[in-house]
Amino acid sequence: MGDINRLTCDSLDLTVMINGVSVGAFQFPPFTGSVSRTFGFGAIAGPTYTIRLQVARQVSSGCGAIAFTADVSPWTLRM
Repeated sequence: MGDINRLTCDSLDLTVMINGVSVGAFQFPPFTGSVSRTFGFGAIAGPTYTIRLQVARQVSSGCGAIAFTADVSPWTLRM
């Protein structure tokens, strides 16, 4: 999921949103190339779905940064 992880001393806390509804949260730790998570949640009205990673807590100052590449981060939605 992460394209460039330059975090050195703190994790990035993220919330996964689908159509503005929070469906789960996770941390992206330092020195990690990817994170895989599974979330269970109730039905969300469609037929179009917008998935967004929202920062829940910023990384501490001086602990680096992370960059995501949208076109190579796979998402799977199952019913």
